[in-house]
Amino acid sequence: MGLDQYAYIDAERVTNQDGDPITTGSKEYYWRKHSRLQEFMQSKWEDRGHEHKFNCENLELNLHDMFQLAEAIHNKYKDFTSDGHFFWGHEYQSEAVTDNFEQDIDFVIDGIRSLLQGKTVIYSCWW
Repeated sequence: MGLDQYAYIDAERVTNQDGDPITTGSKEYYWRKHSRLQEFMQSKWEDRGHEHKFNCENLELNLHDMFQLAEAIHNKYKDFTSDGHFFWGHEYQSEAVTDNFEQDIDFVIDGIRSLLQGKTVIYSCWW
């Protein structure tokens, strides 16, 4: 049990074999208990006026979001510290920032390139 995080480049909604809608993309990213990334995305979710929990929902990201994410990564997510979501891995969030640095940067670069090409970038989580 815990926080699973996904991002989809060139995202689209499709139907699986059971007829359920799912999100997929030409490139997919996965993180496990990267709580500061989740705090960043949670803030984007709330900025868009959503009042329900950001869990098993899709968050479409834009260029502004991606540049803000690049800045957050550069600053080691100092403004997005997790304050105790046990299942989010808050107890080792500093280590997760270091461990996920390269993947976070790859995601930002791929996301910006894709958005500039008119493609969609989606972030989703499950906790």
